[in-house]
Amino acid sequence: MHEAYVILPLYSVKTKTVPLRSGLNQWNAEGRIRDKDEVYIPVPKRIHEKYPFFFPDDSFVLELPNGQKLSAKLCQAGSKGLMSNPNSALGKWILRDILKKKPGELVIMSDLYIDSVKITKTSHNYFKIYFSSDYPSYEKFINGINV
Repeated sequence: MHEAYVILPLYSVKTKTVPLRSGLNQWNAEGRIRDKDEVYIPVPKRIHEKYPFFFPDDSFVLELPNGQKLSAKLCQAGSKGLMSNPNSALGKWILRDILKKKPGELVIMSDLYIDSVKITKTSHNYFKIYFSSDYPSYEKFINGINV
């Protein structure tokens, strides 16, 4: 299988912001006590429309650039969020290792010097994730500009 990829934004494409209680700030959502590293990466509807068979329906391996392998899955209504299991593993990497945020510190748009992630598919259930530095990566990708 050749390597295919999608680019996912780290912000809401509707509001062009990092929501206060979802996405990279999912840990701040109400309703229950949450781990301070709980996040999900938004998967916009246009990704599902343009690449309907990219992600499997079940869990898959998501390899981080440091070689760590996470169990991941698309979750929430409409498969709108890419999450790891445990949920805090992906958040620890993004919030602490990459963005250098302190526990309980909100992510805002100005924190996103890297606005998107590139997910490459190497097999049906094996994917790799990278930060995409060609700002604004998601908009270029979804509009057919090579990134």
